[in-house]
Amino acid sequence: MLVVLGFFSVFSLKGVRLLFVTLYPLNLVLLYIVALGFSLNLRFVHLLSKDARRRVVEVMLSGRSLRELSELLGVTPAAISKYRSGATHPSDEVLGRILESASRIELEEIARVSFNDLYLGFENLIEWMLERKLLEGHVVEKLRKLVERVESDPEVRKARIVIR
Repeated sequence: MLVVLGFFSVFSLKGVRLLFVTLYPLNLVLLYIVALGFSLNLRFVHLLSKDARRRVVEVMLSGRSLRELSELLGVTPAAISKYRSGATHPSDEVLGRILESASRIELEEIARVSFNDLYLGFENLIEWMLERKLLEGHVVEKLRKLVERVESDPEVRKARIVIR
């Protein structure tokens, strides 16, 4: 039995409104929803630079062979070699598999690499906005809320006590 879902789209063409119904098999819709869930939960992965992606692969290679990593990620050893050399970079999907299979120590290093990469990009964006007088109050407020959320985390409070 084939189950389908219909999606409606309304377009306007030269003042005439057109209604389209697109039918998709249910398994395709569920696959899309799973992919969407991945992209929403790990959105930061998509924002990583090519260099950060290469460094994430290096982190994973520090604890296993090229062949072991390729088998773990479901890619060829040649692909891992290309990631390592910078000839190409791992996709969001491959990075997602890395995050699923990394050890706690590897995750900590991947988190550092990811944060530093995203921070540099964000800092660059803020500088660009400041130079052009584009930084608005709502951006500053969002930054303030983010800092408050991080500082209110019990684990962060514990770490601050140890550091002081």
